[in-house]
Amino acid sequence: MNHRYHHRSQFVFKIILGCLGMLVVSSCASTRVLTREEWLSVGQRKYAGVSKDDLIKNAEKVLKLADGDDVLVGYSTNGFTAQRRWMVYMVIAAAVGTDYWTFEVQEKQGELFASLQASTASGSINGYVAGGQVGTVTSPTVGAPLQGTALYDMFWSRLDYLLGKRNDFLDCQTEKDKIKRGETWGSLEHICDSVTLRDYPPENLSDDDVLKFFKGRSNEK
Repeated sequence: MNHRYHHRSQFVFKIILGCLGMLVVSSCASTRVLTREEWLSVGQRKYAGVSKDDLIKNAEKVLKLADGDDVLVGYSTNGFTAQRRWMVYMVIAAAVGTDYWTFEVQEKQGELFASLQASTASGSINGYVAGGQVGTVTSPTVGAPLQGTALYDMFWSRLDYLLGKRNDFLDCQTEKDKIKRGETWGSLEHICDSVTLRDYPPENLSDDDVLKFFKGRSNEK
């Protein structure tokens, strides 16, 4: 099992700066919350002309294309749960956490309905000096759903590309431009952190990467 701790970009630094010294990191979450109506719009898709197994395999591939070294996947009958651990260091503190992606496919009256739920669990490690003693204090790890529509939009767009349902591979800058125009909202740091996550289509992967990231998945495209 390979857990490589990641240096995250501005998103996690904002968490540390805003939450340093607090016991609950999630208390600094965005004030805007994804409503049920918004999730129903962005958290699920209906698919035709594709098999259930292809949907599940290519959804996994979306995440492994971004970080095949560190995405761990547990499978179920109807999908999977993927996790990615990360850590970011500062001078006297560090933020730690794990991102979770739950993908499921249900068949209803001959149609396939795919759903995605994204969440993260994060905490902090703070250093201290007291009475000549040096030590650390670890805050609880608290989980929370990821807020926003942008990361869902990027996930589905890349899945559609892998399924051959769109011609272009949606890159991070294009999605950021959509956020600026108000078409989507929320952070992309869990799928597009610009430092540790890849931002290019599968055609750009080396043969060694394909074998390493997708071994055991015999029918990958």
